[in-house]
Amino acid sequence: MMKSKPARPLGLISHLKRFVTLPPSHACCFYKRSISTSFFIQMTAFEDAAAAVKNLATAPSNDDLLVLYSLYKQATIGDCNTSRPGMMDFTGKAKWDAWNALKGTSKEDAEAKYIEKVKSLQ
Repeated sequence: MMKSKPARPLGLISHLKRFVTLPPSHACCFYKRSISTSFFIQMTAFEDAAAAVKNLATAPSNDDLLVLYSLYKQATIGDCNTSRPGMMDFTGKAKWDAWNALKGTSKEDAEAKYIEKVKSLQ
């Protein structure tokens, strides 16, 4: 007679899958149902663009990098919420000025412009 193997303990994800069931339209995320589908698609496109920037064939110019930086900060954080860097921090001042120039731009507009800029650099 063959002995049966003892049951393997379930991993945390497998264990949780037994208790948490998501509707098919939200199986890949934990967003609330109140979030519209277009918002979900826009966020995915923004995240894809942010990942694509790291793998560009050619390095963007400094001006392009400043635009990408400022649009990313505006899309993720919103209006500039820090004080301007000191006199000798040239890079920090350039970044701050670029981000501060977008003050008042909505997060959705900044995301859309960021996606367009990444597509133009590819």
